[in-house]
Amino acid sequence: MPDKDCSKKYILLAGENYYPHGWDDFRGTFDSIDEAKAWFGENATEISSGYISNWCQIIDRESLEVVAAFDQGHDGDYRNPGPMRDAIGW
Repeated sequence: MPDKDCSKKYILLAGENYYPHGWDDFRGTFDSIDEAKAWFGENATEISSGYISNWCQIIDRESLEVVAAFDQGHDGDYRNPGPMRDAIGW
C-alpha cells in the first residue's frame, strides 16, 4: 500500500465508474508521476474488487492540478481524458 500521509508531491485517486467512493478512492501519494502510474498499473485489479479499475487521476499536491488521467469507457476502450492525454503516454 502506498503512503497516505500526503507529504509526497503527487496524489493518486482511482476507482470504478459504477461505484464512486469519494475519499475512499484516494490511493496514496508518490514522489513522481511515473511512480504513481506504476502503482496503478500493478494494482488496478485489486482496487476494484477483482475488476480492472475504470479510471485514475494523478494530482499535483502543490498546484492541485490533474497532471495525468486515465479512463476506461463504457465500450471497454481505454482513453486518456483531459488536456494531458497526449503527454502522459497511457
